[in-house]
Amino acid sequence: APVLLGTVDSTHGRGHNSIHEMVVFSQDGGTYLIENFNGFSNKTIKVINVSNPASPVFVRNITPTEPVWVHAMVVKGNRLFFSGWGNSTSPGRSEIYDISNITTQAPTLLGYVTDTRSNTSGNNMHSAWPSEDGNWLYSCREVTESNGPTPGDLRVYDIHDPSQPVLV
Repeated sequence: APVLLGTVDSTHGRGHNSIHEMVVFSQDGGTYLIENFNGFSNKTIKVINVSNPASPVFVRNITPTEPVWVHAMVVKGNRLFFSGWGNSTSPGRSEIYDISNITTQAPTLLGYVTDTRSNTSGNNMHSAWPSEDGNWLYSCREVTESNGPTPGDLRVYDIHDPSQPVLV
C-alpha cells in the first residue's frame, strides 16, 4: 500500500510539470532528485532536495552543453551522466559532470562523447551507463530506423580521463 510522501512540480520544489526521466541519489546526508523535461522545448535539468519529501527544496538548474535535449541521466558516485538527443546538424552528446558538491557549486563538465558520423540523422544518445569502477562508459545510440539499414548501436568508451574519452 504505497503512501504519497510528497509532490515535486513547478509549485513544489520548482520542478518541471512534465518529466521524461528522474534520478534520485544521496550525497552528504541529503537526498536529491534530478529531473529532465519531457520534450524538446526545454533542456534545463532541475536538481531538487527531497530529503523531506513533503517539502522539496529547489537547489539549482543545470544547463547541459547538449544542443537539443537530455534524454536520459544516471548518477554514479560523484559523477552525473547525461545522454543527449542532438539533431541533424548537431550530434547528440553523452556528457560527464562532477557533482561532488551539488548544493554549493554548479556541476563541472569533465568531458563528453559524441557521434561524429555524418550519415545518420540526429545521432541520438539514448542512454549511457558507467561501469562499476567508473572507468568505462557504455553509450547507446537510438536512430529512427532501428530495424533499418542504420540501426542504433552500443559503444564502449574508456573514460579513465573523462576529458578525453576513447572509443574502444
